[in-house]
Amino acid sequence: MKLLSINALTLCTRDMRRSCGFYSKLGLTATFGGPDAEFTTFSAEAPVTAATNRLHVNLVHAPAYLPPPPQRGVPGGWGRAVIFVDDSAAST
Repeated sequence: MKLLSINALTLCTRDMRRSCGFYSKLGLTATFGGPDAEFTTFSAEAPVTAATNRLHVNLVHAPAYLPPPPQRGVPGGWGRAVIFVDDSAAST
């Protein structure tokens, strides 16, 4: 078995509509679910085929989710996801 890539990142969100707006502004396409769904997938390319099956962000609607409390020496308390965009000053 050979690792080809990390295909998806799954994140909890308390506000699905706002999160969908954010990932849409990044240029990703909702390929499953949407702002009123409990689970949504955003993909770099649509339609998703074997050749384009890469870079997905999954969102799980979790209204009661609270991020872990800050811990000394642990950025973000859980880890980090880095998103590279062409305009870091753009408004969200």
